Amino acid sequence: MNAILNSPILTWLNPDMIIRWVIVYFFVVWFCLVVWVVRDVTNRTKSLIFQIISILLVLFFTPLGIFVYLLLRPQKTIFEQVFEDEFFRLDSEFQKEDSMKHKNRRSSPGMDIEHKKSVH
Repeated sequence: MNAILNSPILTWLNPDMIIRWVIVYFFVVWFCLVVWVVRDVTNRTKSLIFQIISILLVLFFTPLGIFVYLLLRPQKTIFEQVFEDEFFRLDSEFQKEDSMKHKNRRSSPGMDIEHKKSVH
């Protein structure tokens, strides 16, 4: 029985070591959250002030700060915003071009005669 109590495994499982490992674990999670926020906020906004405030918020108020950051961060990344703007610009140009082609088809004088001949 004495040999079991003095085993090396049980010496690692004392409360002091468990508390140390829990502290190390939370420090690693906190560090990863700060790194993630730095990368995320720089991908979502060009505002240096918002970036600094977001990083400091998570750095000093970690349990609450990450939730506040998730509520305040911009919904889309800069890449998504640029891509969406470009898509809408190209779509509006295509719609204008398509409507002009459709309008030109109706207003062409020979189109009505050709259409009537092909129907009969």
